Amino acid sequence: MSLIRLDRIAIPPYELRVYAEPGDPRKPLCEEMRTAIAVANIQISGAAARATLGFGDMSNDQAWLDFDTAMATKDVTLVLWERHKNGQILIKKRRIK
Repeated sequence: MSLIRLDRIAIPPYELRVYAEPGDPRKPLCEEMRTAIAVANIQISGAAARATLGFGDMSNDQAWLDFDTAMATKDVTLVLWERHKNGQILIKKRRIK
């Protein structure tokens, strides 16, 4: 069970959805009944990824653990997390172990 889904939406981006309650990330998206509390697009290039948060926030520690696990399975070691706030773009680096 996971608080996140990482779905391929085209080549190469993925769409990340974050939920308040855990669910099966392997369930087809069309059968997903949970409402996302955050959505981001993820571009993966080699060991690095860029995440652009569309809306919401990942404030749940378990969601971050699930995100790190999903990135590690794709051999990502660094995520540049791009966030738009008050008309500015903030970029945070997140190392994946």
